[in-house]
Parts: sequence; structure tokens; C-alpha cells
Amino acid sequence: SSTDRLHDLAALRSELLRAAVARQTQLLNLRPLRPGDRVAAEHYASVRRIYDDIHAALDRMDAGTYGDCTRCGSRIPPERLRDHAWAARCEPCARRTL
Repeated sequence: SSTDRLHDLAALRSELLRAAVARQTQLLNLRPLRPGDRVAAEHYASVRRIYDDIHAALDRMDAGTYGDCTRCGSRIPPERLRDHAWAARCEPCARRTL
């Protein structure tokens, strides 16, 4: 029902907001990058990418497109969103980009 969908969206929004705060805290606590420290640079980039993905998911929620694959437009299964709330692509499209 639409009430269940709204409840699920509210729960997912809360999860996304918690994840955004956690990633922001993680970014703030990472040691300063030293020139040539590729491992630390890759770690920072990975955390930053997830942080950006989380905010993009929140933007999609605001735009009413959350849950639609950004590549093919199909619906992303609710199970995938529960497991990976900031997923932008359905599994087939996500696999194609790896």
C-alpha cells in the first residue's frame, strides 16, 4: 500500500541520514593525506564516494525518483534498497559498470 511505501521511504531516509553522518565523521577523522600515500588516498576517495552517493540518493528522494535505476529507469527492488539504501542502479546495470 502507499502507506507502507511512505513508511519504507521514511525509514530509508533515516538510514541514509545516519549513514551520511557516519561517513562525514569518518572523513573528518581520517588522518591527513601525505603525498604519495596511495592507500590512504584511495580509502579517503572510497569513503567520499559513498558520502556523495548517499547525498545523491537523498536528492533522488526529494525529486521523487528514488528507487528508479539511474541507468535504465527500472524499479530497484526494495530488498536491494534495504541492503544498500544509496543504490542508484538496479543489479544488472550495476554489474555492467564494474
